[in-house]
Amino acid sequence: DEAAFLEEWGISTPAQIIDILALMGDSSDNIPGVPGVGEKTAVAILGHFGSFKAVKQATKEELLKVKGLSEKTADSIISYFEGE
Repeated sequence: DEAAFLEEWGISTPAQIIDILALMGDSSDNIPGVPGVGEKTAVAILGHFGSFKAVKQATKEELLKVKGLSEKTADSIISYFEGE
């Protein structure tokens, strides 16, 4: 059921699964993702920002407010979006 799915992934809406996959990558769909970002980190980032778009617009200082996010991962996220 939907509630169990959302709880399992730690997200609030089904649409956020797309955002998680965009951040962590999905090899079956050839989506590269951000280096150093796995499922737990992607869920934490989306829990903080709510959407991929908000993450994309975040500054390094804002990214570092995500619990457990390292400076190296924050730099990776910034670099990933600069390369688009």
